[in-house]
Amino acid sequence: MKDAILPAVRVASSLRKNAEKLLRPDESLSGFVEEAVQRNIERRKADAEFLARGLTHRDEAARTEDYLTPEEMREHFSKTTAAPGARKRAR
Repeated sequence: MKDAILPAVRVASSLRKNAEKLLRPDESLSGFVEEAVQRNIERRKADAEFLARGLTHRDEAARTEDYLTPEEMREHFSKTTAAPGARKRAR
């Protein structure tokens, strides 16, 4: 149940017009704004979780003095960023 209201936001008329042009036939401007806010919340939560994991790993590496060399990091990232088919062939 929706029981709260987001604050009204003043925007340039061109921004509103551009948003309205992109609305789908079954979509309202309010729904569009609500979805944008929800997606931004999800993205920021993911960013915060990513940062927290990185800081945890940093602290753990400092505690154990278990670090990767730059070469090991490059190898790790080249494997994780390779196309899915390329990763299978490399194994």
